[in-house]
Amino acid sequence: SLLTVINDILDYSKIEAGKLDVEIIDFDLRTTLDSLNDVLAIRAQQKGLEYICMVDPEVPTFLRGDPGRLRQVITNLVGNAVKFTSKGEIAVRVTLDEEDDDHATIHFAISDTGIGISADRIDTLFEAFTQADASVTRKFGGTGLGLSISKRLCEIMGGRMGVKSKAGKGSTFWFTAIFEKQAKSAQPASDVVEIDVASLEGTRILAVDDNATNRLLLEKQLRSWNFRHDEAQSGKAALAKLRKAVKEKDPFVIVILDMQMPGMDGE
Repeated sequence: SLLTVINDILDYSKIEAGKLDVEIIDFDLRTTLDSLNDVLAIRAQQKGLEYICMVDPEVPTFLRGDPGRLRQVITNLVGNAVKFTSKGEIAVRVTLDEEDDDHATIHFAISDTGIGISADRIDTLFEAFTQADASVTRKFGGTGLGLSISKRLCEIMGGRMGVKSKAGKGSTFWFTAIFEKQAKSAQPASDVVEIDVASLEGTRILAVDDNATNRLLLEKQLRSWNFRHDEAQSGKAALAKLRKAVKEKDPFVIVILDMQMPGMDGE
């Protein structure tokens, strides 16, 4: 939109003049991502794409930095991923690179199953007013400023940005940012009900989802809690596993279902 173009030009001008402001405020990383995902998932779903966001358990939640600029970078990268992907999925993965008592370096990766980028174009991607080629500009539009601005914002936040891509195979844009960690005494009281995960160790759980990435992310989370985990990629396969488990007198206690699957869904 015209407003996006104007905002990009203003941000780029401020960066070039060294006058771009970055806030340092307390924020909750997971709450920030949850609210952002509500918007980004709609964009993906409007194109029939699966949208996945996974934050590793070891990533700290209560940080100090600029959540607005973080949202700007993620929105730009996910927006590009949706723009250049016609089928498949967009996956956002958040992991911890390193931490000490006062700071945490967080790694964000946005992967897609889109058109990808040829090797000879990657080196110039982060230059201002640059896109993969002229045909991209004609077909998809854009100023060619988004990646350049995002990369500079990451550097201002103490991090880096890069990309792994192959033409026709999709892309993974990644970036890091360094945040201060909130002192425990300053962290807000949580209204989330704490579950004694240790008391559930060994519980048998079946995860049912037709999307392989979703199953992989669920497996990682469930294994970190020491659950006995199994998976199925369809409703039919899930019923077969449930019946077999009952027959063997070792039933699943919990089943996690995708509500929308081909053939037989979770409803």
